[in-house]
Amino acid sequence: MKLNLDSHTVDIPCPGCGKKVAKTIGWLKTHPKFDCACGQPIAVDLSQFKQGLAGAQKSMDSIDAALRKIGKR
Repeated sequence: MKLNLDSHTVDIPCPGCGKKVAKTIGWLKTHPKFDCACGQPIAVDLSQFKQGLAGAQKSMDSIDAALRKIGKR
């Protein structure tokens, strides 16, 4: 099962003012650099982000495999 979290919202803290900026994962994938309302540039490290998503997908695959085994008993 392919995990799709693109519509999930995450809060990105602004390094300038500390305010949390809510963005969807799908939006962040195409806009890793943006400005906070205070004017501070924010850059999301997509390599760490992609690692986290890959880890979540691996966990989901593991759960899916376990559920399939239960169904075969």
